[in-house]
Amino acid sequence: MFGRARQEALVKLFFGRLVPEKSLVFFYCKEGNPLGDSITRLIVGVGRITGVDTVRHYEGDGGKPGYPMWDRAFRHSIRPDGEDGFLIPYHDYLEPTGDPIEDARRLDLLREIAVPADHSHVRVFSYAAELAPPDIALSSLVRCLEAVRVIRRHGIAKGPWERREEWLNTQIASVWKDRGAFPGLGSTLEAFGVRLGTALSLELIASGAVHREADPWPTVDGSLRGKKARPACLCSGPQGGARNVGEAPR
Repeated sequence: MFGRARQEALVKLFFGRLVPEKSLVFFYCKEGNPLGDSITRLIVGVGRITGVDTVRHYEGDGGKPGYPMWDRAFRHSIRPDGEDGFLIPYHDYLEPTGDPIEDARRLDLLREIAVPADHSHVRVFSYAAELAPPDIALSSLVRCLEAVRVIRRHGIAKGPWERREEWLNTQIASVWKDRGAFPGLGSTLEAFGVRLGTALSLELIASGAVHREADPWPTVDGSLRGKKARPACLCSGPQGGARNVGEAPR
C-alpha cells in the first residue's frame, strides 16, 4: 500500500477517473455551518471540472522525484454570475437587511433551499475529496435542482437561475446515462447473495467486459457459472468455491 509504485498506481487510478469538461465537482462543508449541526454535510456548489494539474512529486534522494503528492490543483467552471455551475446563495439569505422581521423570514426560507447530502452518502462527502458514483451524483443534482426552483420562487438571490436550472437538467441527463442501461445490476446481484455486487458491476464496466449500453447478464451469468473469467471482486463460497446463486434473470 505504501510503496512508491503502488502510490503512483493509486494516484493514476483516482485522478484518471476525472474527465475535464465533463466530470462534475460538488463542494460541501461539514458541521459548523450556519444552518446548524443537524446537517452534517451541506452541499454549497456544483460545477464542471475544466482542467486537472499534473502529478507533482516530493523531492527524492539525489534530487530525483520521490513519492507522488495526493494534492492536485484543478480548475472548475463556477463563476459568480455564470451559468455553467453555481454556488447555492446561502449568504444572500443570511445577510442582514436592517429589518429584524425580514431577517427572520429569510432565515426560515433558508432551510427551504438547503441541500444536505443524503445520510447514506456521508462517506463520499468526507476525507477532503472522494469519487462519487453516478447514483450519488444524480441524487445530489436532483436536490440542487429542487433548491434552484425554490430560489427562483423566493426572488431573494439574483442571478441567471433559469439558465442554471437548464444546466442542471443537462447534467442530470448526462449522469443518468452514465448509470448505464442496467443501473440495478449491483443491487440485484447483492440480492442474490453476491457480496460486493455493486463493486462487481463497476469493475465489469471499467474493464470493458460489459459496455455501458450492453446487456450485462450474459457476461455475469457466465462468470457465476464458471464459463467466463471471474472478476477479482466476485465473491466465493465458504470453502473458496463459487457460490451457487442460480441463473441470472433475463
